[in-house]
Amino acid sequence: MKIVHLSRSDTSGGAALAAYRLHTALRASGEDSTMLVESRMSGDKTVRVALLGGSVGARARRTVRTRRVHRDRARYVPVRPGLATLFSDDRALYGAELAGQIDRDAVVTLHWIARFVELRELIRALGPGRKYVWRLADMNPFTGGCHADGGCGRYVGACGECPLLAPAGPRDLSHQIWARKRAALEQLGDAQLEVVAVSKTSAEHARASSLLGRFRVTVIPPSVDTTVFRPFNRLFSRRILGMETEGPVLLYAAHSLEDPLKGANVLCEAAVGLEDTAGVTLVTMGHGVVPALGACVRHIALGPVLDARLAAYVYSCADLVVLPSRQEAFGQVVIEALACGVPVAGFDTYGMRDAITEGVTGFVAREATAAGLRAALSEALASVERLRAMRAACRESAARFAADVVAKQYQVLYRRLVGDGGR
Repeated sequence: MKIVHLSRSDTSGGAALAAYRLHTALRASGEDSTMLVESRMSGDKTVRVALLGGSVGARARRTVRTRRVHRDRARYVPVRPGLATLFSDDRALYGAELAGQIDRDAVVTLHWIARFVELRELIRALGPGRKYVWRLADMNPFTGGCHADGGCGRYVGACGECPLLAPAGPRDLSHQIWARKRAALEQLGDAQLEVVAVSKTSAEHARASSLLGRFRVTVIPPSVDTTVFRPFNRLFSRRILGMETEGPVLLYAAHSLEDPLKGANVLCEAAVGLEDTAGVTLVTMGHGVVPALGACVRHIALGPVLDARLAAYVYSCADLVVLPSRQEAFGQVVIEALACGVPVAGFDTYGMRDAITEGVTGFVAREATAAGLRAALSEALASVERLRAMRAACRESAARFAADVVAKQYQVLYRRLVGDGGR
């Protein structure tokens, strides 16, 4: 069985990293798995960079699509930048050109393809009978453009009247994108596509959506290499990283610390007073800076840590990891922290809901506000000894996210899809 993963990148960002981890786990399990990406960050030869067709017709189609996207961007101006989400058009440079780079009998697995793959053209070019798996990194596959709907719920219908756009209306850009996605998916029979949600909440949204609701939806969590992400001695880890503190350490990690989805603004508000009450040092790991954090708590910014083994030491130096995002498909940070034996505090959403057991492997805020998060952090940091006693349970709970365990679930799904038509 051949499997081709389409992802904008292989390791740049949480969604790309999750796709790459699945790819490598499948290869380790004996599957013929390759990745096709727009941007390759690793040196892995099983990851191929997609090539654009050079024919006159292909170049002309790309030019027209690009002009139309720029025209729509000029016409529809986002009016609610405070809503923590991206907005992506379904049109992209790569479409039919990818078909010739995909083996004829391969199962196509879609990951984060926004701004990379034009789905309608790809499906048409690959022809009838092709099997697809779509792993939902966020909500974009079944919305009219947003990657997190902020609770608007319009994906259940035909989108339109988008709270992100001005002017908004029944046939605004979000509805146009939704209609093009519907046209793309109408080329597929119910048994040609399996949808993989990474959390139960994400699965509920997909099943309720007008675009993906008719396909089978399976919940399979993201994976982590538990041989790399594992516990190290806390004080030894701090010495390696040059930290002199022996007090409680709170870790906030994300690919981009400034990504609104990750909730740095919520953390800034929640962290006020923690240094005085608990003597906390906040460590951040990721791209970008959050200057406001330094004003509310003692702060050490490590920047991006690209080596996974070194990242495991960063997790191990912490007493608690905080995940302040309020709408996110899962959050790779959760399982990386657990694999390193570190409890997690955050909101009762998505991956937190699936991965964390209150008081055993983490702390869940009773309300999704800065005040609620501060209360959860204060409760957790009230007894650092309790946090350290939770480490064994955290590590044990990470076993269900181990790469080989997750890969087996995908193998079952692929064989069901290929073997009996997905039903």
